[in-house]
This record gives sequence, structure tokens and C-alpha cells, in this order.
Amino acid sequence: DMTDVLSDKIKSRILETIPMQRFGNVAELAEVAAFLAEAPYITGQTIVVDGGQSM
Repeated sequence: DMTDVLSDKIKSRILETIPMQRFGNVAELAEVAAFLAEAPYITGQTIVVDGGQSM
């Protein structure tokens, strides 16, 4: 897990900035990649998968 090196305090601070209040997981990112791979009419898009953190 990428967050294993972070202290609990740092993890909590990061989670406070994410509206969904949790970290994403590999399966969720894979779903986006699979969608893009199967959608031939989508071109040149930026899809942010961050639980709403950048809103």
C-alpha cells in the first residue's frame, strides 16, 4: 500500500481533504482504465479519480 510509509497523523490530515473520507483503491482506478479502453469515441480527456479532493 502506498500509504504504509505515512504516519497515522499524516493519513488523517490527507483524509480530511477528501470528501469521500477514504483513499481510493486499485480496483477503482482499474475501472476507469477499463472504461477508457472500451470507449473508442473518447479522446483527449483528463479524468480525475481522487474522491472529490480536487473539487
